[in-house]
Amino acid sequence: MTPRVGHGDASGEAGAADTPKQQAERRSVLRRLRRLSLAGALLGTAAIWASGLPSLVPRPWFIQAVGAGLSLVIAYGVGAFFGWVYRSLGLPVLPARARKQVWQGLAIVAPIGVLITGWLGRGWQSDQRELIGMDPSVPLLWVAGSVLGVLVALLLLASSRGIVWVGRRVSALLGKVLPARLGVVIGVAATVVVTWSI
Repeated sequence: MTPRVGHGDASGEAGAADTPKQQAERRSVLRRLRRLSLAGALLGTAAIWASGLPSLVPRPWFIQAVGAGLSLVIAYGVGAFFGWVYRSLGLPVLPARARKQVWQGLAIVAPIGVLITGWLGRGWQSDQRELIGMDPSVPLLWVAGSVLGVLVALLLLASSRGIVWVGRRVSALLGKVLPARLGVVIGVAATVVVTWSI
């Protein structure tokens, strides 16, 4: 009799299968990715690419990082807003498969473009410094300025989400002792004042 095979493979596949917790985490990540605005991502990518362009005066790499991060956040917000307006008007949108392909293409093109514009920006900074009589040498770290700008943007987004969370918590606590609308108004005002003072 020939020995039957397949049971070991089946058990191996079962062992390699994701646990319910892992599947739930994967679904959670996918849901968060679907919430991202494609229009915002496209406009944000264009903004962080453009952040490497020369300005009136040369700038060090850390200023480039902050500027790139701010540009990315603002452009993403503007793109997300206009994307929301477009969808609200009931206009035709990209099919799910086409959106997935655009996201995949953007995931490849965006980081390459950031590195290219960072390299070009370093050269432009050197030329600009030479024109105004400064030392034309620009550290190679300047190329990473736009890359670090992505981290700055993530930090700003995380901070904004934290502020929103605090505002909601304060409003919920005040809503237990005050009328709901009044609690929301006071909670938002208190959060804005505390955030501004920081």
